[in-house]
Amino acid sequence: MIKLTPLMLTALAAIAVPKMAAAQDAPAQPVAATRGCEFIINTAPEVRAQLEAEGLHFPAYDTLCLAVSNVDAGVAIDVTHGVANGHSFALAEVRFFDMVTRTPGWQTMESTQLSEDPTPGAAQDLVPLVIASAMQAISESPTPFLASINEERNRLYATALGPAPEPAAPADDCSITFSASPEYMNTINAWGDVAFGSEEMCRRLEAAGAGVRIFEEHGELFGRYFAWVRIGLIDNATQVNSPMRAAAMSLSDDLGEGVQLQMQRASLEIAIDGLTNNADRFFENLAAETAATREVVTEYPDLFRD
Repeated sequence: MIKLTPLMLTALAAIAVPKMAAAQDAPAQPVAATRGCEFIINTAPEVRAQLEAEGLHFPAYDTLCLAVSNVDAGVAIDVTHGVANGHSFALAEVRFFDMVTRTPGWQTMESTQLSEDPTPGAAQDLVPLVIASAMQAISESPTPFLASINEERNRLYATALGPAPEPAAPADDCSITFSASPEYMNTINAWGDVAFGSEEMCRRLEAAGAGVRIFEEHGELFGRYFAWVRIGLIDNATQVNSPMRAAAMSLSDDLGEGVQLQMQRASLEIAIDGLTNNADRFFENLAAETAATREVVTEYPDLFRD
């Protein structure tokens, strides 16, 4: 029997807490700017190339750039874009990270854009727009986003210092630990029959001391409902997230009652399939990320505490 068990996060559960995207292999570098101040940006190579070619433009650029630079922080940007239901879309998650320890803040800002042009090129064109929109929104109150870096460092000092604990003995009933915003947890519990994988997947999660982390956003844009879901794995002991994500986006012109819940569920189930079909890579990715985090915190503990 598989049971779902919520994971209580030390940070606010309503805020997504992803680590950097799996595609972010290159070191963080400044993006060519049209102004004197430059953001140090960590993102996927293709997103970096687009920002370097087109620049990053939003009204509060200078003010936010100086605030981030003054505390030796960079900007981590995770982007998903594509075509769904006859429309192109792009969504961005933006957060700050500490340049010394590479620790990302737990607080993020999300932005979503749609286009009636259902082509990959149109989706690509939306990428700088969603990034600029998210950063402009952060600029209205950047202090909590910057403060969340220090909060995350302190949390890692409490949870990731020292060797990993021994795995617990398997229980008779397998339980999948999952975490999401309180609102989305209530939605999943109301559905009651969402399959988070097979018994084998549940046992693999249990043996790895891992759970499922869900990042979700839904709403209405330009007379259409949208629902996107991105899921990954989370180490239950340290709350370190796997950089890899499985993502799904659903769009509908039907604004009727119940349609949005149907799209939320469809996106979640597609994302779950993406995770389970690539389970080996996800587990390897989480193990590497957790081990690297423990190594850094253990070697340089004074950088992770006040």
